[in-house]
Amino acid sequence: HPGCDRKFANSSDRKKHMHVHTNDKPYECRMHGCGKSYTHPSSLRKHM
Repeated sequence: HPGCDRKFANSSDRKKHMHVHTNDKPYECRMHGCGKSYTHPSSLRKHM
């Protein structure tokens, strides 16, 4: 992504990081009525 100097050992980590730049939040809480979503799976784990 333009302006980002982050380097990653594997493409999986890079793809997860790209959500920060796109504001995509694919990691959703599945608790009934919660509705929160996160850009990174670790943020969802902290939420739980």
